[in-house]
Amino acid sequence: MEFRKGLALVLALGFTFGLSTPSSSAPAIGDPGYDLINLSSARALNLEGAGQVVAVITDQGGFDIKHPFIADNVIDEYCAIEPGLIRMDKTYACPNGEALMEGKGASQIVKDSLGNLRSWGGGTEMAGVVAGVVPSAGEQTRLKPMASMMPKAKIVTIRVNGGAVQMAAAIDWLLAKKTKYNISAIASNFKMSYLNSRASHLDCSSAAPGLESGGLASRIKRLRESGIAFFSSTGESANPYLVDYPSCLPGAIAIQAVDNSGNVADQSNGGERVDLLAPHQVVTSSGSGDYVSDSFKASKAVAVAAGSYALIKSLRPDLTIDEVIEALKLTGTPIDDVLRKRIPQIDLDAALGYFGYNTNYSETEASSQPRIKSYSAVGIDRGLLSWVSPPGVSAKDVKYDVQVSRDLGKTWQNLTAVNSNLRVVSVSNMKTSAKYYFRARVAAATPSIWSQLFVTGHKYAEVPGVIRNLQVIDQTKSSIELVWSGPASLIRGIGTTYRLEYRAKGEASWEDTSGSLSAANNKILTGLRSGTTYEVRITSIHEKLVGKTSATYTLRTKD
Repeated sequence: MEFRKGLALVLALGFTFGLSTPSSSAPAIGDPGYDLINLSSARALNLEGAGQVVAVITDQGGFDIKHPFIADNVIDEYCAIEPGLIRMDKTYACPNGEALMEGKGASQIVKDSLGNLRSWGGGTEMAGVVAGVVPSAGEQTRLKPMASMMPKAKIVTIRVNGGAVQMAAAIDWLLAKKTKYNISAIASNFKMSYLNSRASHLDCSSAAPGLESGGLASRIKRLRESGIAFFSSTGESANPYLVDYPSCLPGAIAIQAVDNSGNVADQSNGGERVDLLAPHQVVTSSGSGDYVSDSFKASKAVAVAAGSYALIKSLRPDLTIDEVIEALKLTGTPIDDVLRKRIPQIDLDAALGYFGYNTNYSETEASSQPRIKSYSAVGIDRGLLSWVSPPGVSAKDVKYDVQVSRDLGKTWQNLTAVNSNLRVVSVSNMKTSAKYYFRARVAAATPSIWSQLFVTGHKYAEVPGVIRNLQVIDQTKSSIELVWSGPASLIRGIGTTYRLEYRAKGEASWEDTSGSLSAANNKILTGLRSGTTYEVRITSIHEKLVGKTSATYTLRTKD
């Protein structure tokens, strides 16, 4: 699959990736919407959402939980309804007849007073897009082709009808389930329109006090802090300035819809608050009253976006929400809306390449590259990176290019190998709290393809042991000269310093004679009293890590 315009834009800005120009060998999904975001690139890496759990929230009547495409992947359900709606029409109630319900059947579509399903299909379709089970070949022939973002993922389905209070209750319930299910993302089409100032288009947390009575802003903040990404539909009132609530809240990831041609959908709300674009047209999924739905809905776009995020998290669970969303924005295909220009549309092929996963070359080409093996911290800010040669390639006389990125793959720094034959390189200026990306390739190789990304942190924790062999090599009435050996546990003595303290026996406080740390393994104590017994102790410090203090040695000056 060829590079998309979004990746070309990023490269033009100076970012580099481990990608090459050959077409992807992965077959197209066959659905124009999924092919628009290059879902096949995720499939080429065998990414189908295994281990991921996404919550799907709808305000459109609920879900057809018994639908064969989603029934096996739904693991829990919740329902929250505004009591006033129930008083107006009892059929609005949760299946148990109440305003709240959790557990099996809670989000199931209910019937209205005329016996019709109270749903426009949005919830069931969203669930099918996120984690629908692909039908058998026979069913696909009998019905229509159908695919989903993550057929091996699990979903939690939530029906919300009413206002911000009910939505807040749903989020509270999800937060309580975070540990049990390890929920990675929420796809929500719950929305409420509002009119306020122009500034509120970007942040409506304080501009819509009536809506914020439910406290959604604080809850979305808690979701972000808990590691749950909240994807929210911008709405469908054809407003190019204003996104609906709560996608305007800080921390929400606002998703606008595009059609199969990559044009912003006419009915989809937009503006500066939009984070990403995703397809809504002919994304085949499960649908109420039929096996397959290919309707156009903004709710499908938010489901595609949440699924894209979860696919990347399934490959790289160490990444934060901000890191994944930033990658999707940087690598997205730029699309112009009526007012706002160059809004990033999700491109999974480019996003996976951003993190070093190249789906654009064959297995033969991939196997021709070195494989980064390990990274070892050898100091508080230094490390050693090692790699292995490609299969069948002799290490002798083979040179490698090795690079490190300190800013999540945006820019790369060349490293000089200590010994290319030994396949090891020294890395300096490392920080304990940071994350680093490494990649390598055979120098001057054709084609020039980087290895898959190697991601690591830097953690140095070699606490030095106790000094050895303390000896007195000279003493007078007023001085004692000492020498000792460093700790046996330190294979690398570079960077080791010592703190020497002494006191006259019987005194309470210790005096540090050096006044500062010293790297020398000897010390002359001066200004001592003749015929006096002194106590001495020494502490090893390696790369700012304080080791064990030695035993107290007893020494005596000459009379």
